[in-house]
Amino acid sequence: MDALASPRGAELAARSTQIDFTHQAVLGFLAPWRDVTVTLEDGRAADTLLYQQRSDGDTRFVFICNTDREHPRPNTEIAVRGEWRVTQLETLKGDMVEFGARYADGWTHLTWSFEAHGHVLFQLTPGRSAGPLARPWVPESEAGRLSGPVPVTLSEPNVLLLDRPEGQLDDDAWSRPTDVLKLDTTLRKRLGWPLRMDAVAQPWSMPPAPADHVLRLRFQFTVDIPVKGSRLALEDADTVRIELNGQVIEAHGGGWWVDEAFRTVPLPDLAAGKHVLVLTRPYGPGSNPEACYLLGDFGVEVRGTEVRVTAPVRSLHFGDWSRQGLPFYGGNVTYHCVLPTTGPNRALHVPHFRAPLLRARSGAWSEPLAFSPYRVALPDDAQTLDLTVYGCRINTFGTLHNADPEIRWFGPDAWRTENEAWSDEYLLQPQGVLVAPRILQAFPHIRSEP
Repeated sequence: MDALASPRGAELAARSTQIDFTHQAVLGFLAPWRDVTVTLEDGRAADTLLYQQRSDGDTRFVFICNTDREHPRPNTEIAVRGEWRVTQLETLKGDMVEFGARYADGWTHLTWSFEAHGHVLFQLTPGRSAGPLARPWVPESEAGRLSGPVPVTLSEPNVLLLDRPEGQLDDDAWSRPTDVLKLDTTLRKRLGWPLRMDAVAQPWSMPPAPADHVLRLRFQFTVDIPVKGSRLALEDADTVRIELNGQVIEAHGGGWWVDEAFRTVPLPDLAAGKHVLVLTRPYGPGSNPEACYLLGDFGVEVRGTEVRVTAPVRSLHFGDWSRQGLPFYGGNVTYHCVLPTTGPNRALHVPHFRAPLLRARSGAWSEPLAFSPYRVALPDDAQTLDLTVYGCRINTFGTLHNADPEIRWFGPDAWRTENEAWSDEYLLQPQGVLVAPRILQAFPHIRSEP
């Protein structure tokens, strides 16, 4: 101690209880002080279950979760020291269900089946439960799958991303088509301006700089079918001159899209064929040229760097919707399905999807799907099903030209990668219901109902 020999360590060890430094020895020694134990179906101690116990006066709350996101823990035995009346608090719905229990040797014993990534919250009050015991885990069997193509409804207009214009600064020659952010970087280097990269100063910290130059962005796109009622969404609409096929378009009367910064401009009907959109804007050190977006009732096809407008999307196969006419779409999609079976004890299982959230609906019934194991019990009389996939904007505003899979910090530089970390082609993320949903019969209970 303090760089000198000391007997205090040996003295402490001599008057301490000594046990083997093993998992089982430590748990066994602490057993008399333990208030909650969980035993697996095969008799082993729980391996992936974590619990938290809280006291509120005479009431206790015990929360237990399965940290294994791939495998369930069925028919576990939960024991809580003392005799308690047990109420399950359904955390997703707000329901309260009295839960059956067994009592022996001063402990309350419960049976619970944990799904992969599953959890349970119990409220314990002094006394005994009168409710029936939980039903045991029942092995699942597949009764059928939903089949495509499936009629779909989009919650908002489809999107054609326009981010690869030809550029012209003042009276210079037009550049070849390139990403608009790369074009901006090239021009800033040429003009000696600060780059819009991770180290850029915030606009409010910089003195106003005049926009003495004129920048023109020329987008060319092909339309396979006539399109009516389309709109153009862009930032800084009040400072940009818009020309479509040589016709000046007034930037008013269109509202906004996704964010109030994106003003929308109604466009005239688009005939089948090639179209040219030119945006002219003042350009200075404080300017922020960005991509713009064509919105409307149409499909979009992407091949490498080439994009074109196709027939509207009215149905989808189960699988990546970015390859089925919705490459840049970020809204919700509802699949209108017919169930292959009828009757009780069915569940919907959506094993693979890319979306923040799903919601299943049939008539007045509605349930969310957000966590493993991505199952939900179906009403006995359900014959049809609307499955809504809540979209995200990763293929709309994301780093679609970033070819470096190791990048984990998504600041401005992630949109401006270079050399082998850059791709002119669009690198889209899979979206939607990627594998046909399954209908399960006698499925494992998402909530072990009494």
